[in-house]
Amino acid sequence: MYAGGDATLIPFAPIEEDRYIALATNSRRQGVVAAKNMVGKDMTMPRVSGTSGLQLFDYKFGQTGVHGSETDSYDGHLGQKYVEELIHPKFMQDGTTIHMKIIYDEDSHKILGGQVMSIEDVTASINTISVAISAGFTLEQLAVQDFFFQPDYDRPWNYLNVLAQQALGDTFGSDKMLF
Repeated sequence: MYAGGDATLIPFAPIEEDRYIALATNSRRQGVVAAKNMVGKDMTMPRVSGTSGLQLFDYKFGQTGVHGSETDSYDGHLGQKYVEELIHPKFMQDGTTIHMKIIYDEDSHKILGGQVMSIEDVTASINTISVAISAGFTLEQLAVQDFFFQPDYDRPWNYLNVLAQQALGDTFGSDKMLF
């Protein structure tokens, strides 16, 4: 007998526990895992971060992993950093900002969760944070991760680099520095 869907527990990637995460993506994965097992191909449900997005009025949101409100239930020291940054270089003069938050273990700097929000659709960026969680990335790794750069599209330091850099207390990626 196989069970899947919104009423089942899902292996949670950021921390070693199972959670109820009612998302169609998880139900679909559970269906694939069940089908493969039914035909004799052993497969276990992969750990997921509960990544999702939505739009409310002009703002687009993305979130993944542990939330900052979980400080009391986290077995360790949960750190979080909120940062607002320009999405594009200053010379583009559009002034569009992204609001970001990263959640991490204060001792190991392991990335555990994050949120992004902007009037520009940056929700796909939350997929990067989800992959970083699954890969066990630390703030130090995200701070210098290689991202695409082209002057008419983005900045030399991607805003996700800047988020991790700011969480570490570094300012070399901020627009406050002239690079």
